[in-house]
Amino acid sequence: PKFIIILDNCGAELLNDLILADFLLRTWPASTVTFHAKSYPVFVSDAIPADVDKHVQRLSESTAGSKVAQRLRSAAQNGRFTVDSSDFYTG
Repeated sequence: PKFIIILDNCGAELLNDLILADFLLRTWPASTVTFHAKSYPVFVSDAIPADVDKHVQRLSESTAGSKVAQRLRSAAQNGRFTVDSSDFYTG
């Protein structure tokens, strides 16, 4: 299956989105997950593509999240985890 997750906020919400993406990719090995982010923040907490990279980096620096970050990076390299942005979510 192909999963699309529309992002809203950074912080705990984006971390939960990343954990969900990891779960989906592990549960359905032939699946893909695409995050749809805003192209620019309307509000200070809005998630943009660069925030996804920063949050994965933060996960990799933690004991509990390092394996999640490693799997997400591997999925990204294999084209199974992608991040797209669009003005649609900001206009």
